[in-house]
Amino acid sequence: MLGSIGSIALVVAAVAAGVALRGAGAPRWAPGVLGFSALLITAHPPPFGPTGLVIFVVAAALLLRARRSAETPAPWDRRDLVSPPVTSFSGGERLFLLAVPLAWAILLVFHPTGEGENFYPIVRDAWEVVHIGTLLFVPVMAGVVLLLLRGVQTRLAVISRVALITFAVVYMAWEVLIGIGVGVLVGHVNDLGAAQQPVGAILVERLTDSGLVRALELIGTGAWIVALLAAGATLVRERGVSRFALALLALSALPTAWHVAPFGQVGLALFIAAVMLILLGKTSAQAQIPRAQPTSALAPPAAAGPPA
Repeated sequence: MLGSIGSIALVVAAVAAGVALRGAGAPRWAPGVLGFSALLITAHPPPFGPTGLVIFVVAAALLLRARRSAETPAPWDRRDLVSPPVTSFSGGERLFLLAVPLAWAILLVFHPTGEGENFYPIVRDAWEVVHIGTLLFVPVMAGVVLLLLRGVQTRLAVISRVALITFAVVYMAWEVLIGIGVGVLVGHVNDLGAAQQPVGAILVERLTDSGLVRALELIGTGAWIVALLAAGATLVRERGVSRFALALLALSALPTAWHVAPFGQVGLALFIAAVMLILLGKTSAQAQIPRAQPTSALAPPAAAGPPA
């Protein structure tokens, strides 16, 4: 299932990219060649994978060359590197910023919990549902922070964006193993006889304690913490957001990554509070911008002072 979804997604993305480039003036062969290379890449054993990757590299090089020849370089202006002082959000964007962490917090209420560190006794029917949902919320939460950083082009903002991409990819991989993988394995163990289930339980614990699973958890959690710290710091510096928002983001990072109740709910509540402070700060800053007063061409000029 995962392989099929991933393969179809890559082919669709490649063809869509080719169509978009075609609309921007790229050659007609772009959608077909990129889609064909993606199809070969998804097969990936030799000779399909290497052939697809070579086709992709050649196509990308030709597209970049055609783009350079078609573009006219614009004059460089230092003001282009300066972020605008205020970025407002639409009503839908505000709803998105607040509804996503709230919905995830509600989902985590159903996360199975238990005593001790053993996974097998606590993995029940809701386990896979909650973790599949979390698998979907991870990239969306990264999108929430990316939206907060919209228009900011500082070094800290770049660090936050890179960390968010790392978090989304690595933490999703961890969720696949710890959520779907453990859930499927426990389902098979439960179907075994009573004499074989203890051995199956040992296999479950070895999977959850494997070095790969631990590494993915640590990298994903660390990337989320770095992303929130960098995002909060750059919003304080560049957007004039309250320092309390940075503190709330910092406090929310670790419990949100742990996500098991009550840690997940506490972390997401702190995250929502930080987002509200950021939104209120932007609203206040927007209200303080002086509006230009209309002038009339018929109005007499202001007196410069009494005549000498």
